[in-house]
Amino acid sequence: MNLPARQRLGLHPGQGDDGYRGAGRLTGKAAIVTGADTGIARAVAIAYAREGADVLIAYADEHEEARQTADWIGQAGRKALLVPGDLASATHCHNVIDAAVLEFGRVDVLVSNAAPPQAIEDVSGQERDQAVATNLSAFCHLTKAALPHMRPGSAIIGTALGRPGQPAEVLPAYFLLARDEASYISGAQVAVTGGQPIL
Repeated sequence: MNLPARQRLGLHPGQGDDGYRGAGRLTGKAAIVTGADTGIARAVAIAYAREGADVLIAYADEHEEARQTADWIGQAGRKALLVPGDLASATHCHNVIDAAVLEFGRVDVLVSNAAPPQAIEDVSGQERDQAVATNLSAFCHLTKAALPHMRPGSAIIGTALGRPGQPAEVLPAYFLLARDEASYISGAQVAVTGGQPIL
C-alpha cells in the first residue's frame, strides 16, 4: 500500500484544535496561510486566529477541509477568507494577495506552506515539477505580490520540513517569525527540520 509519508512514519498531526490558547500576540494582524486546509498549515492558521489575526486560507480544492479550518478560525472570533485555486499559477498567486487586501486592507504575515510532505522515493518527475511550482515558484509569486501591501515589521515565512513535523513541534517558530519582536530576523533560515540538515 502506498501510504503518505507521515502515515508510514506513524505520525498523525493534530489540527491545532486540541487545547491551544492564544494570548493576543497577533491582534489586529492579517495573515495568509497557504495549504491551511489540513496539517501543519491548518494548525498555524487556527493558532494565528487564536492569537488575534484574521486569516486567508489559500488551498487547492479540498473545500470541506478548508471550511473546517474556517470554522475553527470563526470560533476564535476572527475572520476567515477561503480562496481555492492552483498556487502553481502566478496569476492565482496574485489573486490570493488581491483577495486578502480587498478583505483585510493589508497583509501582515504570509506563510507559504502549500505542498504536503512526501517521501522522496514516492515522488515522480511530474510530481516533483508540481511540488517545485507549488512550493518554490508560488513562494516567489506570492512574495512579489504581497510586498507592496506589507508594512515594516511584516513577516514572510516559507517552510520546508525534514520530516513530517507535528503542529506542536513547529508552531513556536511560526509565532516567533510572525511577531513584531522578530523584526530583526530577516533573510534567515530557521532550522525547524526535525534534526535534518539544511542543504
